[in-house]
Amino acid sequence: MLACVRWPAMAQHRPVMSGQPHALWKVVEDAPIPAYALRAVEGDFILESCNAEARLRNPSLVNVLGLPCSQLYRDQPEMREAAERCMREQRTVRQRWSVRRHNQLEATQPQDLVYVWVAPDLIIVYGRDVSSPEEMAAALQESEERYRSVVTSLPDGVVLRGSDERVLTCNDAAVKLFGQRTQGDILGHVDVLAPGCRVETEAEQSVAGEDFPSRRVLRTGAPVAEELYQVCRADGTRTWLLVSAQPVFTRGGAVGGSVTLYKDVTERRRLEQELRQAQRLESIGRLAGGLAHDFNNLLTAMLGSLELVGDTCPPAAREDLETIRHAANRARELTAQLLAFARKQPISLEVVDVGSLVQKVERLLQRLVGPSVELAITAQQGARVRADAAQLEQVLVNLVANARDAMPEGGRIDVRVATALRADQRQWALLEVEDRGVGIAPEILRHVFEPFFSTKVNGTGLGLASSYGVVKQHGGDIDVQTEQGRGTLVRVCLPCVPDPVSGAANVALAPRGRGCILLVDDDENVRATTARLLHSMGYQVLIAGDGAGALELARRHVGEIDVLLCDVAMPGRSGPEVARDVLAVRPETRVLFISGYPQGAESALARHAFLQKPYTRASLGQKLDALRASPAHRDE
Repeated sequence: MLACVRWPAMAQHRPVMSGQPHALWKVVEDAPIPAYALRAVEGDFILESCNAEARLRNPSLVNVLGLPCSQLYRDQPEMREAAERCMREQRTVRQRWSVRRHNQLEATQPQDLVYVWVAPDLIIVYGRDVSSPEEMAAALQESEERYRSVVTSLPDGVVLRGSDERVLTCNDAAVKLFGQRTQGDILGHVDVLAPGCRVETEAEQSVAGEDFPSRRVLRTGAPVAEELYQVCRADGTRTWLLVSAQPVFTRGGAVGGSVTLYKDVTERRRLEQELRQAQRLESIGRLAGGLAHDFNNLLTAMLGSLELVGDTCPPAAREDLETIRHAANRARELTAQLLAFARKQPISLEVVDVGSLVQKVERLLQRLVGPSVELAITAQQGARVRADAAQLEQVLVNLVANARDAMPEGGRIDVRVATALRADQRQWALLEVEDRGVGIAPEILRHVFEPFFSTKVNGTGLGLASSYGVVKQHGGDIDVQTEQGRGTLVRVCLPCVPDPVSGAANVALAPRGRGCILLVDDDENVRATTARLLHSMGYQVLIAGDGAGALELARRHVGEIDVLLCDVAMPGRSGPEVARDVLAVRPETRVLFISGYPQGAESALARHAFLQKPYTRASLGQKLDALRASPAHRDE
């Protein structure tokens, strides 16, 4: 009552009224109404003590004991004047005053303040509410309206239940949360949430009513912290709720009801699941990339050896040789799909008109779907994107093949190309493949982009996974919309480029190699096979198995070293680190990196040429010829 503002906390203590009889202390302490002791000190009054009733009305008083009233009465000078008059005239002074509670939220309350002089330096002040019944009713109504406005404005659902478990009141957020129309659809019911609702766990098992927080609070009288539940609402939709409950006690201390708070975390759960899915795909992608790296090293040795064997193979064995080469090339395609899923497949970017690309492969798609499926293509021209045409073509083939497999009895597949302005105000190219097949079940839909997941008997599970990786690597999005029994729509979105950009001019290729190449690779089979391929093209070859050996050769070799042909991922020093060491000794040497999987070193490769493993003799020769025809580049 005397402290209308919170002051910095002081040490908690019980003041000693020095020089005053102990009975006087008991008068203040045991008064049935608010009572305060003011001590006159050096022309001011010190708040020396206050009883339990005063502290109940204003808990902050315990933190301002010992402060001068000149600070406490800054905005209430009349109260200080009354205390001074009581001290000066040594008589009782009465004062009518309207005070506001310490939290400044409740309405002002009229009080009679009685200042009693008891000693030359001590005054006791009593306070008594004198509100009329009308004023008390108005104050109560104002408090209820204020409480209702606070609860109504909360974004979370609030439900108050009585001791019989019936809903007494709730806010609009709760009505909306439970899928009801008005509060009347909830009030008075004993249901766990609302009529027609069902509470389930994450495993979609119904929760017994007595286990729900609101009923547990009524049974035990203990509050329940936040617990996660899935609610199936009356309209069939599902939502995730964090539920907490607090008991409401009667004056006698019994549990008279409960207040339950419902927080909608459906969107948060969705984002968490997407994050977990992305992390799982990223982990699988790293595994797939690592497998592709090792397998590409094997394929490099196999394909290179097949080419060398083909130079001397007798005609009778060439058919078997071609069978082996075909199988190895098929394995190379599978590793390319793994790398596409891992988003580590090197891409050759050029401006591609998506509509023209679809028309170009129309005959291939017709043969792919077969006679029982109608293929309808609507390709808008001008949907130009910067992409690797071969990889984009593979994405289209994968989507059409999946659409065909979804219609075993035949049907119609629509392939559409268009452009659209999305929310980011950028123009995007849309490639859509829609079938009228069986659709995808919800429990399968969340796995369709995972590698090695397939519902087909002979499926590899890499089609959609690699398509997802290719689209993401091109800066685009891929989305699946499906309805069981009615079909599936897969939409690929890629950012458009405004104008065609001409590609680099073709470089004239020399028929035979010449010069010296420093070959660095930690895989012995790759080193041996690549060296033989280079020798067969006419190059002089220096061979090293690691960075230290490469640097030693670069220092000792007497003649020129035209090209450093270096693997990217090696134990010890990586390819880019080896290149920096060699260029420090041989600044005019050109660099060609080779790798089955760069493993995150793409940024270091941007300044040099790159060739993906496994490579053929022709692709290796073309890359070297083009590199030697270009000006030498020195790292800064």
